[in-house]
Amino acid sequence: MKIKLKNNKINVTKMTKNQYELTVNNNDVIKEEGSFFKAGLFKIKINDTTYIVDFKQIKHTIYYIISEHDNELVRLIHPDYVPDCNFEDLNDFLNNDDAQTLFAALCRCHVSIKKEYLQWLEANPETLFSYQVIQPLFLK
Repeated sequence: MKIKLKNNKINVTKMTKNQYELTVNNNDVIKEEGSFFKAGLFKIKINDTTYIVDFKQIKHTIYYIISEHDNELVRLIHPDYVPDCNFEDLNDFLNNDDAQTLFAALCRCHVSIKKEYLQWLEANPETLFSYQVIQPLFLK
């Protein structure tokens, strides 16, 4: 709950439960609200599948770990946070039909920043991606 004083009147507004929400349908942004925090846990929903993306330090290395139902799909490392393959090979490389959509979302949020991935997405606008990114509110 957030309380503001405006014109000597108390205005109470309910805070959203999410830090950030993004909905993309066929490459069109339908909804974008809040502020995305790269180091915070977030979810990417593609059709009926939800992927968890967690920013973690393991020993002395920082990773983005992507998982589905407690099964780790991939660990991404600095500097580009992408697997060792071309964008068009992602689905086969990760053995997952959602991999390209997942990385389209990661590129949109500036998590995956490999120049060739960004160029591929820009050069292939006919390839349509739909997904939702949700980052729960973690700072109160």
